[in-house]
Amino acid sequence: MKIKSLEISNIGIIGYELIEINKPLLLFYGDIKQGKTTILNSVKLCFGGSFPQDIIKHGEKEAFVKVTFDRGYIKREFYIAKDGTTKAKPKIELVLDGEIKNNPVEIIKQFLNPFLLDQNHLFNMSGPERDRFFVDLFGVDTSALDKESAVLELKAKDLRSEIKGFGKIDLTPVKKPDIASLKLMKANINAENDVIKKKHQESCEVITKHNRKVADHEIRIASEKRTKEDNEKEIARITQQIWELRNREKILLNQNDSVDEWLKENPPLKEKDNPPEPEYNPTTEIDEKISQCKADEVRYEAYFERIIKSTEKEKKAEELKAKTDRLAEIKKAKVAKLAEISETIDIDGLSFDENGNFIYDNTSAGMLSTSQLMTLSSELSKLYPDSMGLELIDRGESLGTSIFEFVKKAEKEEKTILAAIVGVKPAEVPENVGVFVVKGGCIK
Repeated sequence: MKIKSLEISNIGIIGYELIEINKPLLLFYGDIKQGKTTILNSVKLCFGGSFPQDIIKHGEKEAFVKVTFDRGYIKREFYIAKDGTTKAKPKIELVLDGEIKNNPVEIIKQFLNPFLLDQNHLFNMSGPERDRFFVDLFGVDTSALDKESAVLELKAKDLRSEIKGFGKIDLTPVKKPDIASLKLMKANINAENDVIKKKHQESCEVITKHNRKVADHEIRIASEKRTKEDNEKEIARITQQIWELRNREKILLNQNDSVDEWLKENPPLKEKDNPPEPEYNPTTEIDEKISQCKADEVRYEAYFERIIKSTEKEKKAEELKAKTDRLAEIKKAKVAKLAEISETIDIDGLSFDENGNFIYDNTSAGMLSTSQLMTLSSELSKLYPDSMGLELIDRGESLGTSIFEFVKKAEKEEKTILAAIVGVKPAEVPENVGVFVVKGGCIK
């Protein structure tokens, strides 16, 4: 499709203009803020998208832009709403091959070149956005490799952290101590000492019984002596009454004789001392050995744990190596794929690095100059379908391109170029070039 005309009504500072697009190159000269860019933007507005609130000319209530092409036209209208805001009518008017289309936006997208709508399409992107744009444009799909690489990188980072956490592991051999035999030796000594202790306890029990008997005997002696004393007192008391107590006296005397005989036969007993504490078999040496053995056992357990940690560390190291090797394979595959794609791109100076970032004229995405971006945008525009055979160039003077070069470019690419240039209209121009001066919103 070829655009035939551009109709502008009350857009920006432009009142009404009908521009016939019938030459390969249309140049709009003038000072800044005279309406040159508004002309180019009017084309973009026709195809949808956002718009500024002051799009309608001051003092007017309605505005429109209309692009007529060989198979129909596209028209978009704007108005001031009751609340004072500027709105676009909800539907773009599209007539194609004599038929009004109900889904104009979807149809427009099919034949629309993004650089037609916005010459700054690439310029306004950030570095990462440009990278993404080129990835999509040239089908640089390394997402599967990138996803796997990201997962592997994260796991490798965790593994490095875990391996570092093990630190240096001391694997100096430690012999396992034989504490069981030492414990058995001590048990035998303790058994012998138990026998000795039991015999000592039995001897002490015999002596305790004897001493208890001695105590009881002394109590008896004391009791008998008291009895005798009491009897003697009683004899003294009843001596005066002897005649009355003669028989009693005989009994008491006989009783005393009996007591004397018992005391004679049962002299006082002497308590015995407990036998001295026996000498037990010493366990000091074996206790020291057992204590040392327990310490050795703790060291052995620590050594065994270090062996386990060392084995686990080796496994982590092997896993890290496997992931690192796989990352290297992915990087190699990605580099090869990007190199292959770079060779198929038919734009001089444009390629992809191993990280999937595009490079143009040895310059990264975020560092491209205005001139580089405009030149690159022009080259990229060629990759899209002819669409409407139109290219918009704002700030054309920054390209340093002569009128003849613009004409050559338009004829070679079979398109019409609309270029806005800050400056004075040249004295002479080729016949196949339309030159206009824009001043105060009017085209002359």
